Parts: sequence; C-alpha cells; structure tokens
Amino acid sequence: MNINFETKNKPVLSTRFVVEQNSPILYVYLDDDEDWQCLGGEEVDESDARIISIGELLELDPTLTTVPDLEKGESASRTNKHGQWQKD
Repeated sequence: MNINFETKNKPVLSTRFVVEQNSPILYVYLDDDEDWQCLGGEEVDESDARIISIGELLELDPTLTTVPDLEKGESASRTNKHGQWQKD
C-alpha cells in the first residue's frame, strides 16, 4: 500500500512535532489495521500524538508519495528530510 492523494481523507497518526513544528517525517509504518503512522525523530509519548488526514500530511511533505509499497506491519525510514525512503 502506498501513501497517495487518492486516499487524501484517510486519517494518519503523527506527532505535534511534525504537524505543528514542521519536523521532518523520518519513519512511516503501516499497522495491522492498514492505518498509517508518520513520525519524526523525536522521543514522543501519547500527549504528542496528532491525527491529520493524508492530504494534510502530503501538503507538509509531498515526498511521502515516494515511500516504497508497504504491506501490513512493514515500515520505511530515511535519515533526513532529503534522504531516500528505504524499507526497514
């Protein structure tokens, strides 16, 4: 499954650092329920969680459309905002 504009209204779990402070997304995970988690490199707890739509997330970082195709339970990461996405 890929992150794309066709699913722009689907909710995504992210963090306040990504959503409110424009921290780069470095880790993407597709959980067993086919829900996306898009996280930065910060240490986080539940109070840092934010839910936004894929469309809003793609406005923050259009490179998410280049994340490799992931199956349930798989993840991808990169070392920095300009790095290439790699399956973990």
